[in-house]
Amino acid sequence: MELSRAVRLADGTSVEVRAWTLGMLAEHGEAYLALLDELNAPLSAQPGARPALARAIRMSLIEPADEDRIRLIDRQDVLEAIYAVNGLRELTTTALDLMTEGREAMLGALEAAQG
Repeated sequence: MELSRAVRLADGTSVEVRAWTLGMLAEHGEAYLALLDELNAPLSAQPGARPALARAIRMSLIEPADEDRIRLIDRQDVLEAIYAVNGLRELTTTALDLMTEGREAMLGALEAAQG
């Protein structure tokens, strides 16, 4: 898995995003979970309605000052790079599988109790 990725912006320049370290995840655990929720939700909401996405972009940039150059048109490419370098596809797939298994187990237990 790659640890960083350059993303070309609409203005022709590039920014580089990096994978999050364990320290970053530990320090921002709740923000990370909120980010996973927002990344798995449709991207049709207004940008202001997605604070975890803005925070993830800020945390992921190797050069924090680059945040000012990222426009709405660039967000999808930047977020896709963040998703890729952090292995979030695999993580969210695993998390969804675990949630599904948990719900199925709970429903099975409820049915058995009502039996």
